[in-house]
Amino acid sequence: MKPAPLSRDEVSAVRRAVNLERHKSIPEKMVVQISAIPGVLAVRQEQHKSRLWVTYDVRHLNYLQLCLSIHDAEGVLASGFWRRWQRNWYSFQDQNLRDNFNHQPTCCSRAPTGSSSISRGKKHEKH
Repeated sequence: MKPAPLSRDEVSAVRRAVNLERHKSIPEKMVVQISAIPGVLAVRQEQHKSRLWVTYDVRHLNYLQLCLSIHDAEGVLASGFWRRWQRNWYSFQDQNLRDNFNHQPTCCSRAPTGSSSISRGKKHEKH
């Protein structure tokens, strides 16, 4: 039996890890502020690893906006090479998902916009 297809809302929700500096504890105030950001669906903290797991809707929020909001809430993001690479990778994935949601497919029997008349099957008339 095939599983039910996912709704558009389920596909647009992503869960990302946000790693903070290890020597900093995660105040409850920060978790509340992050939860209040439009587009954030859930926040879970791992105090012993200085990590937040944030589920958000990529149609309304992206990872870099989330990181800026954490910084505004006085959170200190981990700054090692791997963490910077991870932030960039999450940002790329978010942008890719957002682009896929905004994509308007064309009909397969119609030429793409901007194509020439030759590619649409029209022949040049000889005079």
